[in-house]
Amino acid sequence: LLREDFDPVEIGRAYAAAGASCMSVLTDKKFFQGGFENLKAIREEIPDIPLLCKDFMLYPYQLYVARLNGADAVLLIAAVLKDIDMQYFLKIAKAMRMTCLIEVHTLEEMDRVLSLDGVELIG
Repeated sequence: LLREDFDPVEIGRAYAAAGASCMSVLTDKKFFQGGFENLKAIREEIPDIPLLCKDFMLYPYQLYVARLNGADAVLLIAAVLKDIDMQYFLKIAKAMRMTCLIEVHTLEEMDRVLSLDGVELIG
């Protein structure tokens, strides 16, 4: 449980009022109380701030679901994806005019990610 009084739209409003230039929205239900309904609700309430869909992206369809629910960007985790999958996800995201933030934890992961085409954000 991340927060007992969890209201993602209210949290989003607070971030927007504080001047956030973008927001990360958890959509993983199992571990983080998230959901694509939260992403969609925040997008409807706050249409002008870019939203990052923060989930364990393992399958291409998840990128489409993220976009359909208002995401401007998705998180890709290098530790859980093969290079060929990350490259494919980057291609899909670009076709949908989305950005990928690729999360790395080691120098080896950084080297892998830097060898891919189309990488714009690494964190």
